[in-house]
Amino acid sequence: MESTVENIKVVVQETLDELLQAALIPFALIAQPVIADGLGGYLVPFYDSRIHSFEFSWEDGQPLKEIVRGAVLDRARRMDVPLNGFVFAPASRKVRSQVFFANLATAR
Repeated sequence: MESTVENIKVVVQETLDELLQAALIPFALIAQPVIADGLGGYLVPFYDSRIHSFEFSWEDGQPLKEIVRGAVLDRARRMDVPLNGFVFAPASRKVRSQVFFANLATAR
């Protein structure tokens, strides 16, 4: 895999979608352009008031998807606003948030 920032963004979004599908994160996140620091560090911003961004370190040859997965789950655990304060209108989202907390405890 070519290690361009755009390819990294594609892997990040695929990983986010998989985590949502598995109910490991309670809401969809859309990755904005990835910012690389040139030293193997990456910042992925979101236009979301619940999670603004997450960071991870990665070098070519390491399992990118697993590193991103761990970084997203770690960031979700440290959310600024607990999800208990959110009211989800559709029942499926409410159930998804309950499953999220149950799965979060056993993830990793």
